[in-house]
Amino acid sequence: ISERTSIAGAGPMSFAALCQLLEARMGLDHQSLGELALRQAFEEARIRSGHANLASYFEWVKEGGEGLAKLIEAVSIPESWFFRDSAQLDSFVRFALQRKAQQENPPPLNILCLPCARGEEPYSLAISLFEAGFEAREFNICAIDLNQSFIEHARLGRFASWSSRGRSVPAAYAQMTPQGLQISEDVCASVRFRVGNALDSNLLNGEAKFDVVFCRNLLIYLTSSAKKQLLQSLQLKMAESGLFVSGHAENIASFDANFQQAPMLASHCFIRRSGAHRNEIVDISRARTFTASNVATPSRSLPAKTADLIAREPINASAVPVNADRGGEAAHGLQHVLLSEVEALADRGQLRDARMRLDAFLASCGTDIPAQAAYLEAVLAMAHSDIRAAIAALKQALYLDREHADALSLYATLMQSQGDFESARRLRERLQRVWQGPTQGGQHGGQ
Repeated sequence: ISERTSIAGAGPMSFAALCQLLEARMGLDHQSLGELALRQAFEEARIRSGHANLASYFEWVKEGGEGLAKLIEAVSIPESWFFRDSAQLDSFVRFALQRKAQQENPPPLNILCLPCARGEEPYSLAISLFEAGFEAREFNICAIDLNQSFIEHARLGRFASWSSRGRSVPAAYAQMTPQGLQISEDVCASVRFRVGNALDSNLLNGEAKFDVVFCRNLLIYLTSSAKKQLLQSLQLKMAESGLFVSGHAENIASFDANFQQAPMLASHCFIRRSGAHRNEIVDISRARTFTASNVATPSRSLPAKTADLIAREPINASAVPVNADRGGEAAHGLQHVLLSEVEALADRGQLRDARMRLDAFLASCGTDIPAQAAYLEAVLAMAHSDIRAAIAALKQALYLDREHADALSLYATLMQSQGDFESARRLRERLQRVWQGPTQGGQHGGQ
């Protein structure tokens, strides 16, 4: 909205000053949230603080302390849930198991979760490791967020049912109480929570180097300089060949050459490679032959799911048989391989090659376009900050497949960033129904 139609009390200078303050203190790119969303957040925070206008509110928050903490809370987006993105979590477990099997008595796996929001992500990591046969002594999880109230919430380990809108938390690790879902004491004790600013150069002082960093959906809200600063800081605190997991709209390989997409792991799982090792290929699935006896601990047998995770082989495009007419299952398999290649190119930051490959694929499809191809159109548009094109492509993807979970999730995030909270809410409700099981009516179009 224009300054002339701004919310009462939100003068141009005051609004700009608050945006500049947030950029200086937390690296926030105000355009990532949208002007309308920020104006609404500022106004609501001003009213709660009891200030007559934004000018006096700014004078209060610029001094730091409680005022700044409340402002940061007002613009924070606690969008998380348990076991978010199962493919990335599976890749994380495979990485952890490989590292464990490489040494006879390996040191504890050191994991950073930044930002951790209200705790769903770090608790999901802990539970995933427990399910894979790890003992609490075999890993450390450090979970950090700038929002004090989020950290206080996380330490309680108590969540509403909405936090389990993906996969439910197993009964062994939580119980339902009148106050909500309560995470078990063992899981809570396995995560160390603390308040901290991701851009604070002293944030990780005293911490051992991290084998795994989960930093999902933070970079998309930061300025270019803040992105660079954060990635440089994190890579200095990561072990060589450590795993970095980012959000699906964050291709960190395009920001920092020291991170490379791991070819045998899920999308947006990167390996830190530096110096003479930068061009080495890290092959998680073939680096070593694993058996249950390699990785099981004496007190806990290896779950069947774990053996499947560490033995799983990636699709090899050259090995996919294709019938001469490319009909039926062979055609579908070929489409999957070709689109996976497009996604892999985009993940590695080779956007031009990804664009050319996707264009060639679309030309061969005619009018029968898969929903996944339209979704990748949106991802490439996002990489070029073309929000309008991304939204158009997501609409097409959801017309072709109303239950395309990745498209629903990305579309909801975009609507949230544009200040359209009602549309974001409706999209997340649709996404929840997809996770809960198949719906009647199926798809509008084929894939």
